[in-house]
Amino acid sequence: MCISIQCAELGKDLIRREWKIEEFHGEIKQLTGLEFCQSRLRIIKKNHIACAILVSHKAIVKILQIFICYI
Repeated sequence: MCISIQCAELGKDLIRREWKIEEFHGEIKQLTGLEFCQSRLRIIKKNHIACAILVSHKAIVKILQIFICYI
């Protein structure tokens, strides 16, 4: 009986982690416009994703710096 409870808890933990990954992917797509990349080559897609995430990160850091200065 104890093993089945542990398995259930492990399953719940796995589902929570998977959901966090799905949330991350959804946010990245929404904030960076990744779905608009029309390239077919793998390297171009990889570069586009890396650049989009980098720009998004830099923008968020800048917004936080401005916000913190005004508090």
